[in-house]
Amino acid sequence: MAVQKLVLDDTFGEEFSLIAIHCSEEAYKMGFLLNQQLSLRLKREERDLDFSAKGLEASFPLFKYYDANTYCTFHLVANKFTSVMAHT
Repeated sequence: MAVQKLVLDDTFGEEFSLIAIHCSEEAYKMGFLLNQQLSLRLKREERDLDFSAKGLEASFPLFKYYDANTYCTFHLVANKFTSVMAHT
């Protein structure tokens, strides 16, 4: 299996933490389990995270929760996506 690595430039203006979880669970189930175990309230966003390159369009399910007590926003982005060939 090929390993893909994304290198992020560290010039972000805001402080954040990034935690990556690689698993085979569906995004909705992962969101449910994180909500259950971490007392979050992740909810599916109306719009997915869309990415387009070289004629391929990818759509990643996106979940979000804002904790007003800690002023933190949590995002869950699926590691699986649906793809569609872009029309030219």
